[in-house]
Amino acid sequence: MFLLFGLCLKEIRIESYVIRKERCPECAKLGRDQSHDNLAIYSDGHSYCYSCGFSNIPNVFSRFRRRSNVPRELDKQKSGLYLPEDSDVEYPSIALDWVEQYEITKTNLLNNGVLWSPSGSRLIFPIYNSDHSLLAYQGRYFGPKAPEGKKPYPKWFGKGNLRDTFNILGRSSPILVLTEDIISAMKVSRFVQAMPLYGCVVGTTRFKRLRMLLEPSVEVMVWLDPDKRKEALQEARIGNLCGVRTSTIFSEKDPKEHSYLELGRILNEKISLAC
Repeated sequence: MFLLFGLCLKEIRIESYVIRKERCPECAKLGRDQSHDNLAIYSDGHSYCYSCGFSNIPNVFSRFRRRSNVPRELDKQKSGLYLPEDSDVEYPSIALDWVEQYEITKTNLLNNGVLWSPSGSRLIFPIYNSDHSLLAYQGRYFGPKAPEGKKPYPKWFGKGNLRDTFNILGRSSPILVLTEDIISAMKVSRFVQAMPLYGCVVGTTRFKRLRMLLEPSVEVMVWLDPDKRKEALQEARIGNLCGVRTSTIFSEKDPKEHSYLELGRILNEKISLAC
């Protein structure tokens, strides 16, 4: 069984920025952080491990509450996109309760770089480029309902071109599973590499890029929600036409609604077939 790939929380461009990543010494004592990237080293000299909490300064997250009205040149994103300024990891109970119904823990949120924005009442799921610049982010709303007579607030909110991103989670594996949403991808990535589509469309452009990114032996499997079986078959056909070995996974529930035991059984069968 594949282990969950611990992704470190990447650069939060508020007061300082990540200059490199190293193996966390505390994780190393326990034989963890084999990818040598749990410990983020920031431009102002402090460091923080988002897996175990090790830091070279106390209460590192108190820094994120001190705001500057003038953005520094070094903090400018190439895309012109910024995370909410109050982004932090002090998740409220309403957000933790919501993810726990899918067996996602606070540690999972930290390992996947998920943030909380109090001003927007949203969990923030950032997507970064290889150079740690912010490409896009998605937010899940937990605030009050809209006033009567007003348009309801959307549960999911995105910034940037989410449907042109490659947010691949997990270690290399014989298959890459494409899911509709980020929570499903986080759960599947405990076993195999997974990528959220932020929708149900892969498209020709993304399949062609996947063909260049993946080893030829890797099989792409489209696992959409049960009401999107027709769309899953259509995307699999497109993938094969683009030269990517593509198939589908069907189940009676959304991927995120399966227990880890069920996910392991389903994915182990698929891995056996792929090999």
